[in-house]
Amino acid sequence: MENIINTIGISTKDIKKVFTPKQFAIIKDNLRAYFVNMGYIHIEKADYGKGWYIFKSAEDVKNGSYVQFCENIDYLNGWLYGVVQAVNGIIKANGNKDNNRSIFMEF
Repeated sequence: MENIINTIGISTKDIKKVFTPKQFAIIKDNLRAYFVNMGYIHIEKADYGKGWYIFKSAEDVKNGSYVQFCENIDYLNGWLYGVVQAVNGIIKANGNKDNNRSIFMEF
């Protein structure tokens, strides 16, 4: 746990406030990949129930403008993975003007 925390610049104390060790083990690889590609992430545990709010900048944290709410750890892990795939151009819109929501994977 210490190596990834040092890599992304988050203290052990802060991680333990937001994730259990098991939850952190699930997301650590995709969290590291997100941080390497995006350079900033702030995750807050929801005040009520389960889930996490994701912020993409310190300004967004200050304004309370989260970019994503993830209701469970698997969703959060998948969201982190998806952002990394998209930022690296692995997942793109296909350009079909009739259906702009279609995507394809390019290998």
